[in-house]
Amino acid sequence: MVRYFGNKDYRTIVALDYPGYKYKGRYCYEHHYIWWKNTGHVVRKNKEEIHHINGDKKDNCFKNLKLMPKNKHFNYHINPVSLIVKLRCPNCGKLFEKPKHRTHLAKSNKSKATFCSRKCAGCRNQFNPLTQKEIEENVIKIYKKKMYE
Repeated sequence: MVRYFGNKDYRTIVALDYPGYKYKGRYCYEHHYIWWKNTGHVVRKNKEEIHHINGDKKDNCFKNLKLMPKNKHFNYHINPVSLIVKLRCPNCGKLFEKPKHRTHLAKSNKSKATFCSRKCAGCRNQFNPLTQKEIEENVIKIYKKKMYE
């Protein structure tokens, strides 16, 4: 019998012999159980997660499972391919790269420009703001980069 507890996307099974965390003392995620049966390794709660390689959360065959640290698994799903922006600092002229979401090109970023450091950003303030032309000239190149394997 397949049941769903907590996260409705993952199957849970009755697994009284599973040594890891169990919901209500008897249910565990099917993919955690399969991982443990094949490797002998119990997934550490809040430290590791099992990634479904093909993206199908119900496909729990061992070949489709991969153990990942929790933070890398989160980043993989949130931002598997990131847009990188190559910029020239408007203050010192140094070339540097940042993810697009951390630059002035992101909709949510309130700053008028992106600088190479806090020191350079501090040199420009509300009394000496950058012009729109200076901001546009900062961008050298925008390209895609795979962030996580």
